[in-house]
Amino acid sequence: LLAILAFGVNKQMNLIKNTQAGGNERNILVMNEQPDRVQANNVLLKTELLKHPEIEAVTTAFQLPGDALRDMAPVGREGDTEVTWLPIIVAGDDFLPFFNIQCVAGRPFLPGRYDYQTEEAMMFDYLEHKKKTKHVEEYVINRKALTQLGFAAPEEAVGKMLRIGDETALGYINRGVVVGVTDDFNYTGFYNETVPLLIMQRRVFQGCIMARLDPRRFMQACDVFEKVWQEVNPDYPA
Repeated sequence: LLAILAFGVNKQMNLIKNTQAGGNERNILVMNEQPDRVQANNVLLKTELLKHPEIEAVTTAFQLPGDALRDMAPVGREGDTEVTWLPIIVAGDDFLPFFNIQCVAGRPFLPGRYDYQTEEAMMFDYLEHKKKTKHVEEYVINRKALTQLGFAAPEEAVGKMLRIGDETALGYINRGVVVGVTDDFNYTGFYNETVPLLIMQRRVFQGCIMARLDPRRFMQACDVFEKVWQEVNPDYPA
């Protein structure tokens, strides 16, 4: 079952070349649409998996490579009244290095500040009472978003503050600093044009789990993944 998931969970990945994040790799195992209680254990799962050399890397995201982006948000430079709607990638730790997405200016994300439970409580407090946190998070944008936000060069954007509007559930943290700028890359499919992207690192909304397996020990890596998964998420069969 794990081998089937790793090779066949997303047919579109067979069509994708180097411009598609993860598209030229056949050793990425994917667990999609995981429930909240599994998502709450994502950090523990990653920690335990990476203790085994058969597992090369682990990351999470709101959606799979090749899927249509589901989120957009109004984003503006702090102090400006104008906003622009940008597609959003909500990602977990190590998303950029997992897909070998390099920054042309700035740096990738630092580890997230909050655990899942804290951030989940912040989100529900915002949805029920419109209470916003004062936390300033980190953003990474691509070149198309850079242009759409009115920056002339990648170096100009690094260190600048952005605000997210209140129209989406993402608004419980509505301020962030641009820490990095990447080249344009394709996350939605080889035949789709690249789009402006704002990438944010959150603990919630991480229903897609991706693990890169050692291709030389593929079946052993599958066994390791299943064993660790059952230890961390015993109520949710892999």
